[in-house]
Amino acid sequence: MRRKLLLVAMLFAGAVQALAGDIAAQAANFMDAYAQDLVAGNRNAITNRYSRRGAIFLSGGKKEDVSFSQLADDYATAWKQPSSFQWQQLAYEPLGEQAILVTGGFLWAAKPNADPIAFTYAAILVVEAGELRIRFEDETPQSEPVAK
Repeated sequence: MRRKLLLVAMLFAGAVQALAGDIAAQAANFMDAYAQDLVAGNRNAITNRYSRRGAIFLSGGKKEDVSFSQLADDYATAWKQPSSFQWQQLAYEPLGEQAILVTGGFLWAAKPNADPIAFTYAAILVVEAGELRIRFEDETPQSEPVAK
């Protein structure tokens, strides 16, 4: 009996580890595509990366809850496409089968030939309707422009 329990526990642990690896791989693909959407200025695709419940934003210690419709409006009217964008040292920490924490940073240049600004980054991606979506995002500037 003990042998069977040990076998079941090992199989369960392997399944949990596979699921965690799967959501981490999905998140890495999501973040790569997100960067491409940002650089391309694909406002609709960027908007659709967010939770339909809206998102919680944190920057410089200020928190803001934004509905999905407000996000769509903000990306359609006020958002400015970067001239360059690059993720830096992203790490992925599964929070279960339905959510993952992404941490790291990015470089953002607002205008051509401008030195990029470094940001720290954290996001919680959740599974909604079978797809990962951003539910929480923290983008905090860390420096003056970084010389290229």
